[in-house]
Amino acid sequence: MESIRSKSGLQVAARIRSTIVNAVPLLLILSNIGATSCMDMSPKVLSRSLSATAQRNIGRKVIAAARKPTTGSYERMCLLSLFTKSDEFDNEERFSRLHDEFRDAPTQRELVLALGRAAAEHWFITRRRDYHALEPWTRRAFLAAFSCVNHDARGPFYRSLRNGADILERSIISWASNHPFA
Repeated sequence: MESIRSKSGLQVAARIRSTIVNAVPLLLILSNIGATSCMDMSPKVLSRSLSATAQRNIGRKVIAAARKPTTGSYERMCLLSLFTKSDEFDNEERFSRLHDEFRDAPTQRELVLALGRAAAEHWFITRRRDYHALEPWTRRAFLAAFSCVNHDARGPFYRSLRNGADILERSIISWASNHPFA
């Protein structure tokens, strides 16, 4: 099998677009838009156009596509980004298991953000002590997504990190404090 890295960006984008188009006939309307725009627009368009049941089914299909052995890390990251924008595509109960299943940093980062959008407070509270062991971009996603936790628990955690965090992490803490996920 050809590695995803050896494929051109257009082939990867076409495969991602194909996955989404197969999941929802409505997205055929977006076929004239570039794949990146399609990926960015799909949550907005679908949330206005489909029932909650249809959205949940789309979420299941996207997760099934992400779990295929032939799906590369980049494709999986793009597919799972659907869940990082809102909680409208449901399937929150699967994110924790997927996080344990996939060990690559881009996928874990997307799943951490999805867990934040899903307001998985317990997941974040139990893992906050492991924060420093995370890969840098996953750690930054954790900081942003931790904002889903109740303010009474979130505040002390953020304050404990401010002195040891780099400038980017301090900026994320500041942004997340003002724009909580949940």
